[in-house]
Order: sequence, then structure tokens, then C-alpha cells
Amino acid sequence: MGKLVNGIIAAIATLFIMAGISMPALAATDDTYVPKNDSAGNIFVQDQANVLSVKTEKHVYDLNKSWESREDKPQLPVVTVSTLDGVPIERKAKELF
Repeated sequence: MGKLVNGIIAAIATLFIMAGISMPALAATDDTYVPKNDSAGNIFVQDQANVLSVKTEKHVYDLNKSWESREDKPQLPVVTVSTLDGVPIERKAKELF
């Protein structure tokens, strides 16, 4: 089961890293979506590469918040990075998540 989880994490990280490389047109301005009524801020999105629009960040946040009422409490964290700094993607994904 651990290998499956690690594989899923690596796949998700790869998708978001590739999205950051291939879609700079979606880059957000300096205005990052932070929900006003959530004291923790947007803990579900960390756009370190500045490739996500405010609309996308809000969608991910809203999706995660809507799942809080479910019994299994799934979460979809989204992290983008501009570089892996030579670190294998699997290790970077584990560090981030």
C-alpha cells in the first residue's frame, strides 16, 4: 500500500510541475486567494511557481471544503514548484506532502 501512495503522490506532483512548465499563461498575479472566513488560510494550495490563477486556487479550496462533511474526509492538496533543484521527483513529493 505504501508504494501505491508514494506513486500517487509522485504522479500528482509530476502533473503540477509539468503544468507549471507548460502553462505559464495561467500564472496568477501577486493576489493569491486566501479565504476571508478561514483562519488557517488556504492550506490546500501552495502555488510556489506562481502558475495557478486565483480562480483555480479558489476552486481547489472550495472543493476541499465541500468534502469536509464526508465521512472519509478526502483532501486534494495542490503544490507547484518552479524547480526540483536536482532532487528526484519522488523524494520532492514526499518532502512536500
